[in-house]
Amino acid sequence: MELLPGFLKTGITSFTCTLTGVKVSTPVLEKGVLYLALIIQESYTQWESSRRDGLLQSMDSRIKLLFMAAFLVLVSIKRELAPQAGIALLLFTLFISSRLDILPLYRRILGTALLFGVIVPLPSIFNIFNRAEPIFTLFQLQRDHQFWLYHIPQTIGITSSGIQGMALLTMRIANSVAISLLVLHTTSFPDLVKALRVFRIPETFIAVITLAYKYVFTFTRILEEMHLAKKSRLAGGMDNSQSRLWVAGRMAFLFRKSQGRCEDIFKAMLSRGYENRVMFHKFKKLQTRGWGTVMTGLSVWICFLLW
Repeated sequence: MELLPGFLKTGITSFTCTLTGVKVSTPVLEKGVLYLALIIQESYTQWESSRRDGLLQSMDSRIKLLFMAAFLVLVSIKRELAPQAGIALLLFTLFISSRLDILPLYRRILGTALLFGVIVPLPSIFNIFNRAEPIFTLFQLQRDHQFWLYHIPQTIGITSSGIQGMALLTMRIANSVAISLLVLHTTSFPDLVKALRVFRIPETFIAVITLAYKYVFTFTRILEEMHLAKKSRLAGGMDNSQSRLWVAGRMAFLFRKSQGRCEDIFKAMLSRGYENRVMFHKFKKLQTRGWGTVMTGLSVWICFLLW
C-alpha cells in the first residue's frame, strides 16, 4: 500500500465548475469549411424525396429529363410575365403533387432568384442605363452630365421598362431553378444518369459524373469528421493565422487522399474487366400510362408556347 500514489488512496471527491462568461469564438475560415461541407452534404440527399409516393416519382426518368429540357427552353424564350407566372403556378402544383418539402426548396429558389434577378441587375431599372422616361423620380440635378460612355440625365429615376425587365429576369431564374430542383428531387441519381443516354451523352462523361458523385459523399464526410476531431481537441480559440494553416493542411490532405482513392478505384475497375465502357441496363418500353404522360406534357408545353 505504501507504493500506491496518493490520488489512488483518496476517494471520489465532488467538484464544481464555474462559468466565467468567456465565449470561444470560431474563426471565419473554420465556419466556412464546415458550412461548405454541410451544403454539399445536403445537396446530395435528393434520393430521400425520390422514394416518396408522389406524382413525378412514379414517372419514367426519361420523361422527366425531357420535361426539364423542354420547359427550360420554354422559360428562356417567353418574354412576357403572364406565361412565366403560369409556369411558376404549374411548377408549384407539381411540387405539392410530388410531396416535396416546399419551404426549404422555395427558400433556395427565391434566394437564388433575388440574388441574380434583383440585386445583380438592380442598376438597370434607372434611366441612366435604359434611356426611358422615369415613373418615379429619385434625384433632380441642375443639368445633364456626360460620364465616359454614360449620359446622366437631369432627372434620375426608376423606369417601367427597367422594372419589367428585372421582373422578367427574376421569373426566368426562379422557374429555371424550380424545374431543375423538381427533377433532381423526384429522380434518384442512378436513374438520372441512366436517362442521360437519351441525349447521347458520351459514356466517359457519364462515368466521370458517377465517380464524382460517389467522391462527394465520401470526402464530405471525411471533411466533417476532421472538423469534429479538431473541435474535440480544441481547448480555446484559434486566430486567423492558425485557421489558415489548418485549412491549407486539410486541403492538401484531401487532395492526396482523393488521388490515392482514384488510383485504387481504377485498379479495382481494371481487375474486374473494365474496358472504358459503362454498361447500363436497358430501359423498359413505355406503357400506355407513360405515353399518356408524354402526350399530356406535350399538350401543356404547346399551350404555354402559344400563350
